[in-house]
Amino acid sequence: MSKFNFVNLIKNAKRMESVMRDELQHLALSGEAGAGAVKVTMTGRHVITTLEIDDEILKEDKQVLIELIIAAINDATSKVEAAMREKMMDAGGMLDMDSLMEGLDENETK
Repeated sequence: MSKFNFVNLIKNAKRMESVMRDELQHLALSGEAGAGAVKVTMTGRHVITTLEIDDEILKEDKQVLIELIIAAINDATSKVEAAMREKMMDAGGMLDMDSLMEGLDENETK
């Protein structure tokens, strides 16, 4: 009967977490509102790096502008969250397979 090696499982999980954090830090996704009148770019760590506002929208009421900015931020946030879920699922699949294979005790016949 084989023994599962939890030390290898934890090492692999930490390595995968480090890779994912690095990937998310370099991820940049854009959200928009008002048919592109307001655009926001956000990193995978939820840091807004750019905010673009079309000059035409500046002629609108202040409340309209506020709502469009919020909508663009929410759109970018949703895209970041979706990308994070996808990466977690990909990493989870890789982690499960790799860790289970490496986690089996090499002395399983003993």
